[in-house]
Amino acid sequence: MTVSVLQFAPHHISVDGQKITYRIAGDPSNPPIVMVHGWLSHSRVWRFQMEQLQATHFCIAIDLLGFGDSDSPRNGDYSIEAQGRRVLALADALNLDKFTLMGHSMGGQIAIFIAAVLAPGRVTRLIDVGGVVSGALAWWPKYISKNQMWLGQVAPFLVPPTVWLFRVPWVSKVAFGVWFHIAPPFEVWAEDRERAMQTGIIPSGYPAVRAIMTTDITPHLTKITCPSLVIFGRHDRVVPPVEGERAAAGIPGARLRWFGECGHFPQLEQPAAFNQVVAEFVR
Repeated sequence: MTVSVLQFAPHHISVDGQKITYRIAGDPSNPPIVMVHGWLSHSRVWRFQMEQLQATHFCIAIDLLGFGDSDSPRNGDYSIEAQGRRVLALADALNLDKFTLMGHSMGGQIAIFIAAVLAPGRVTRLIDVGGVVSGALAWWPKYISKNQMWLGQVAPFLVPPTVWLFRVPWVSKVAFGVWFHIAPPFEVWAEDRERAMQTGIIPSGYPAVRAIMTTDITPHLTKITCPSLVIFGRHDRVVPPVEGERAAAGIPGARLRWFGECGHFPQLEQPAAFNQVVAEFVR
């Protein structure tokens, strides 16, 4: 399955004077589904889902502040709540009163916070994909990736050679290997690697991961009233799978769907199966 990098051209709005980029697909008269990416990621991580869901839904994928093509201010507010409010600002700009909300990793944490705290009456369905709940991260992002982001801030001269090194295929497979259990073909996730290495995320990467780790939304899970689906890879090495169990146990009536032989990116590792599960849930 391939989707051109030129597909789903970027659009922009201004939120509190900062550029927020988003991509859309499908007929605006169809039911809307808003997609929120994770840490060091970008809106087009949902490209395979937008390709399929655009036939039945109006798909909106946001670049959160600090990531993708959105602004990345040095002193920006990268808290989970602030990012959630920006997602709602985009929904307001597109006149979306109610919508399905799907978030991955940090985006799952943001989506849950929106559905539980910020705007529970607006979320008609919630899909949490490998989302953080208690602030827990696995060993590699907690101790390696986080400190790489910190080092990029305090020693920016190290960023260009590190980016160059990470483009060497075998180094890239090591550096990003925790993303997957069985990695897709190397070229399939080239865009995602490049986005994770773009210099524009240096100001946002470290404060964003600190926000992830210091935000525990477990006490808010019971406030969610919409139908909810939790999707987790059984071999996730970025967000501990117990976070999926925690979300499903806390959200009333939530369904938990495990993906076997899968890591942190089921939408990239098993896109056909992932799309089928999502399509059935939002039908």
